[in-house]
Amino acid sequence: MKIIDAHIHYSPQTGPEFLTSFLDRTGTDGAVIQAVSHSRCISLIPGALVMKDRNPSRFYVFGSPDLSGYYLNADTLGEHFAAYTAHILRAGCDGVKLLEGKPQMRKTVPIPDFDLPCWEPFWEYAEKEAVPILWHVNDPETNWAPNPSPWLKQQGWWYDETYINNEQQYGQVFRVLERHPALKVIFAHFFFFSAQLDRLDDLMSRYPNIMVDLTPGIEMYENFSANFDRTRTFFEKYHDRIAYGTDIGGRCILTNEGEPFSEEENRRIYEEAAGSFTCSIVCPSHRRVRLTLHEGDGKMVIFTVDLQEGTMTADYTHADKDAQYGVRSCRFTPGSSAPENNRIRLDCDGCVTVLILGNGTFQYTTQLYPPARKIRAEAEYC
Repeated sequence: MKIIDAHIHYSPQTGPEFLTSFLDRTGTDGAVIQAVSHSRCISLIPGALVMKDRNPSRFYVFGSPDLSGYYLNADTLGEHFAAYTAHILRAGCDGVKLLEGKPQMRKTVPIPDFDLPCWEPFWEYAEKEAVPILWHVNDPETNWAPNPSPWLKQQGWWYDETYINNEQQYGQVFRVLERHPALKVIFAHFFFFSAQLDRLDDLMSRYPNIMVDLTPGIEMYENFSANFDRTRTFFEKYHDRIAYGTDIGGRCILTNEGEPFSEEENRRIYEEAAGSFTCSIVCPSHRRVRLTLHEGDGKMVIFTVDLQEGTMTADYTHADKDAQYGVRSCRFTPGSSAPENNRIRLDCDGCVTVLILGNGTFQYTTQLYPPARKIRAEAEYC
């Protein structure tokens, strides 16, 4: 069986050597290059097509629309994009990549709503000609959270009222699918529905040409892990409509940095964040436990757990300052044999925490943003 990475990026910083060596090192047989818009050159499509020409059995290319169409052809946008798509397909592209659903792009480029009449000629052409479309729509739902973490805001990934609302944009996409049910669409990043698998299941049941790709975000791992059985059922049902993808090279597109992939950085992030700190404490004869997690630089999270009442509070503070970054609380079911009743999650400012309780033992795993270099825990029994 061949392994095809359906979602990688070409940019002037990556170049053919990096992408080819990456596929070789990971044992990947082929890849679909997403030639999206880039601030450093007029179009990435020619460079991507050169890579395909050099190794046609290994590379495919999805080209993005010409952004000038949003400024010069607003009234005839769909006709312009339909003609442009036919042109790049004749040039050697295999499909279309739409990054237009990313909120930052919707804010900086005058992109009309996808369900407006000006788009219709493009959707009609893509449906009639069975053009594959890899479509990025929205971002993780937490990016619209009313109380975002400082890290999210620092990264520029928090969307206030000046950005398009994710449900508003989903509605536009749904109406496009209703009018053009035969469209061949791969929704990138699991359509950001990894926490709404029932909703995605319903959508994919109604539109058999829809697929999703596994290009990961942090939220995907958390949501799949929190609902393991439902996730497994979904994957079994749609095993032939879930595409593997890594998004490798996307960092250069978003940041204009020259380093497409840093093994040292990714190893550090994995070691310090993806399993940064896990602690188990057995307390059969105590009712309450107060656990303090010291992140370093004076920051700490204080957990107060009442094993009889079934309550937990997390207080995220700074030891050296009169500052309280956030207090979160929730309930669980003491002594329950059902895993879903014993697993609770708290989103604190700066970290994501999962706590598992049962049989007089509780365990927590913390994932910090940004990752902490040193972590120390203290426990008090009441």
